[in-house]
Amino acid sequence: MESHSPTREGTVAGIIGASSVALWFLMVDSIAGRPFFTPAILGASLFDLLGGSFGGRGLATNVAAYTVIHFAAFIAIVIIAATLMNVLDRRPSLLVGFVALFLVFELGVIGVVALLSRSPLFGTIAWYQLGAANLLAAYFMGRYLWRAHHPAVEERWVRALESR
Repeated sequence: MESHSPTREGTVAGIIGASSVALWFLMVDSIAGRPFFTPAILGASLFDLLGGSFGGRGLATNVAAYTVIHFAAFIAIVIIAATLMNVLDRRPSLLVGFVALFLVFELGVIGVVALLSRSPLFGTIAWYQLGAANLLAAYFMGRYLWRAHHPAVEERWVRALESR
């Protein structure tokens, strides 16, 4: 059985997930004519939650602070998921528990959103935008982890497509 590094896989997948969310909101915000609005609001909301206030910090500070926390959180969470993928490779029967853990994580994300929504600035972001970003991140991270753990399946698909 091939050995996997959860730290490496989690870091790469976390960067993929965090980047997909960041690009999603850059696209949504740019279409609305206000690029970087969402990370600025989320950064300001985090500062408010931690006892700071919005005033005195510019857009770049809020965006940078949120981006650092955002990427760190994704990487930490996906390192745990990659570790669980290693366990699932050895004991596939634990898949139900993994799915349950994923659902608990999603509820945790909803809880964080609820905490951030206490900031008056946060109310300007629609819940469905966060949901769509979260689904994109889950898809891209899951796809990366699946390919890392099941390269033979991926090779069979490529050979099948090439033979057509």
